[in-house]
Amino acid sequence: KAGAQESAIGRRKLIRTTLFGALALVPLSGVVLLRDLGPLPEKKLRSTLWAKGKLLVNVNTGEPLRPEHVAVGSLTFAKPEG
Repeated sequence: KAGAQESAIGRRKLIRTTLFGALALVPLSGVVLLRDLGPLPEKKLRSTLWAKGKLLVNVNTGEPLRPEHVAVGSLTFAKPEG
């Protein structure tokens, strides 16, 4: 309380108004940043390529993957065929 009286911010209306205006605009920058993350996905996430009976293919070679082609403990990148 004593610091506010010493600074005389209460009497300097222009400084106080400018300070409050600047503080009010700070959250707006966050909104702009969040909006610019990209377009909304709309209905793209409602469908998938995965279906019963689809074959897995190796992403690098495009060849179908069989369980015997994948060693236990290994990592293989695959996607559904099509």
